[in-house]
Amino acid sequence: MNPRTRLLMCALFLALVFPCCARAQFGVYGEFNGAIDGSSYQDPSSMYGATVGGYFNLLRVGPLLPGLDARGTFLTGSACCGGSFHINSFLLGPRLTLRLRKGRIKPYAEFLLGVGSAGESFSGFSTYTGFAYQPTAGVDVALIPRLDWRVIEVSYQRGPGANLISDAQTGILSTGIVFHF
Repeated sequence: MNPRTRLLMCALFLALVFPCCARAQFGVYGEFNGAIDGSSYQDPSSMYGATVGGYFNLLRVGPLLPGLDARGTFLTGSACCGGSFHINSFLLGPRLTLRLRKGRIKPYAEFLLGVGSAGESFSGFSTYTGFAYQPTAGVDVALIPRLDWRVIEVSYQRGPGANLISDAQTGILSTGIVFHF
């Protein structure tokens, strides 16, 4: 393909895509999590870990930004008798952001669905996988044009527990950073 044809194709692509991209916004984020697992298989235990993910705001309707979010959450904790356990999840779902104060403060809410896994090492190592869901709400604050601080995110995750009898019922409190484009 000669350079002139490549340039023409790039220009055509940008002309077709630019109106959509001018309204859309893509972001990636990383969070540090503190969590409490209130499952019935043990006393409530504290966990820590990380979440990584990305979102895509589809359009802007006044101060509202509807979109999609995809994330992976990885939590680990100590259990009785020197054992450990982990809860991991991979979730996707709708997101709604509200832009306040000239766009600096952005509260959001999400309802995510996907797959989760839980494992434990205190009775031999075993892992369980199944359906998981997570309602989430949080607040991002703009620091500079392409960087936000995720001041707080509060989540409740329900998914497979570290035994066949109970589900994991995990309350998660997070903070992190968001890069958006």
